[in-house]
Amino acid sequence: MIASAELSRAGEVMREARKRQNLTLMEVERRTGIDVSSLTRFERGAEGRRFSRTTLEAIANAMRIEGRARLELFRPLGLPPAIEQELAAPEFAGALEGARLPEATRAVLRHRHLAYVAERYASSVPGARSGPVDPEAILRAHRIRVREAPGQRPRVQLKGDLWVDPSSVRQQYRFLVAHGAAHAALVEIESDPVFAACSFPELDDLEDSANALAWHLLVTGDRLRTIVHALIGEPEVPRERSAGVQRILEIAERFDIPFLPTAKRLAEEGLLAEMCGLNEP
Repeated sequence: MIASAELSRAGEVMREARKRQNLTLMEVERRTGIDVSSLTRFERGAEGRRFSRTTLEAIANAMRIEGRARLELFRPLGLPPAIEQELAAPEFAGALEGARLPEATRAVLRHRHLAYVAERYASSVPGARSGPVDPEAILRAHRIRVREAPGQRPRVQLKGDLWVDPSSVRQQYRFLVAHGAAHAALVEIESDPVFAACSFPELDDLEDSANALAWHLLVTGDRLRTIVHALIGEPEVPRERSAGVQRILEIAERFDIPFLPTAKRLAEEGLLAEMCGLNEP
């Protein structure tokens, strides 16, 4: 039997999301195909009709329920069997808190979660595959303005708008904007205002996550894989270890970021050995 407290909280999550978007139950019915009476019973924490996972996914997607709120919406069903895959998705990111998992496993899950957030957040910018990712375009797509703060040390301050020192060198400026975009993405995906607090360049767990996500935004995994596989397929480029550094430099130039972050992203995506031919006999 499902705990009534979990059902009640799931109903609250649905009701709060609906009211936040000024939706009526009839409008939710039109978006999801779920009848009003069933929606009403679920919002009240009743077990009259126990929703399936597919039904809850339709509700969550229709009302943009993300992060911890989505986890609470699904909690009455219990965690799905594919634990690792589900924990890596943003809707179950909160399940990582306090979980007694090996650090290597947690690192993999964090990486997959950030990759999901980055590709989803950056997908709002058309034509991102034709050249270096424009972090300012990502922010504009999410209605966040970039403002200049001349003379202050390189620092991001996110309070509604994003304030960046324009005197930074180009690649540093791009990273600072991407760092601010990372905070904005974490706020939007996790539905938690704490992610808006930015103290960069001082580092803590939050800033570490924002830094990691910034590089994911600047070098999205899908685009990186496309470029690497195109390079590998070029017949004039020999697949030998000595060509590895040159390939990394070429990819860094395409993304307009430094060499070391490029190598790190290649390693995170499992592409470094493949690109350099290190996995061949």
